[in-house]
Parts: sequence; structure tokens; C-alpha cells
Amino acid sequence: MNKYITDPADQKRLEQLSSKIEDNYANYDDYVEYETILEKYPPAYQKVMDKLRQEGIFSIKDLYKMKEAKRSSMEAWRIAGVIGALVGITAGLIMLSRKK
Repeated sequence: MNKYITDPADQKRLEQLSSKIEDNYANYDDYVEYETILEKYPPAYQKVMDKLRQEGIFSIKDLYKMKEAKRSSMEAWRIAGVIGALVGITAGLIMLSRKK
């Protein structure tokens, strides 16, 4: 099982989706596509999901739903932190994949 995101097209698309997610322009379909791409690389997907599970979130799609729901400002900050971690972990995985 490959721990790297080996397909350059997947790397590029994850970068594009990460940017949309980070800038708060991503829609539900973007989150679904993001998760679908990561699922093709089980070790990378597991790394991302471990972080989400620590926050009580069990899918990237659930993260989108939480982000869209009306929340307290404290909850909004927590979700923003989780999104930052998601984007950061993915960026790190892509960089490592390119170095291999």
C-alpha cells in the first residue's frame, strides 16, 4: 500500500481543493471530491481522518456540514482550526509525495 499521493493530477486537484476549502469558497461537492481523492491513498486518508476523529468528526463531508451549520463563535473557531489542520496535513503529504 503506497503511503504517497502518487498521481500528479490528484496532487494538483487536492491543492486546488485545499485552496478553495481554506479560502471558504468550497461547496459540498468540493468536499466530496476531496475525500474521494484521499480515499484512493489509504495511509494519507487515515492520517487526515485521525486528526478529524480527534475532534469528533468522522468524515470530510461531515466537516462541511458542521461548517455550514449555525454555530457559536467558539465552535466556528474550532472548525476553522480543523480545516487548517486538514489543509496543512494534505499539503505536507503532497510535498512528501513529490520528494520521494
